[in-house]
Amino acid sequence: MNKKIKSQEELIRIVADYKRKCKTVVSTNGIFDMFNIGHLMALQGAKAYGDILIVGINSDDSTKMIRGVRHPIIPQQDRAEIISELSCVDFVYIFDDIYPCEFLNKLKPSIHVKGGNWKFKYCPEIKIVENNGGKFAYTGYEFATDDIIKKIFNAYEKRF
Repeated sequence: MNKKIKSQEELIRIVADYKRKCKTVVSTNGIFDMFNIGHLMALQGAKAYGDILIVGINSDDSTKMIRGVRHPIIPQQDRAEIISELSCVDFVYIFDDIYPCEFLNKLKPSIHVKGGNWKFKYCPEIKIVENNGGKFAYTGYEFATDDIIKKIFNAYEKRF
């Protein structure tokens, strides 16, 4: 079993311990389907905000709600394993909601970070994090897995 992939209950205890040690706990979340350089840069950028980076990954069910029945391409456990192997990531959890608001309300991270592609999108995490005394930030990195998928489909269609 991967030691970095935790349940939400485990992370609440872990975060409380880190906060007692005056560590800055950073969280971020996303689908992370078809992991790419934009994802990597965004996660590295998020880690730069603090001491501990916790990454929430949308479950397969919540990904289907967001992206449609053809998604995710990579199953949730595989996505969690990939993300957990990054040196900038300390812990990973999988969540079933579209947004991780309920969990963030319990976790109370010092800072919650989203990729630059979220600057002009609805992001309910902002209010939750700020209401719990945390800060909200964006990395300068934008990434769009859908653009990669479109390129793959276009290349495939041109072959036949």
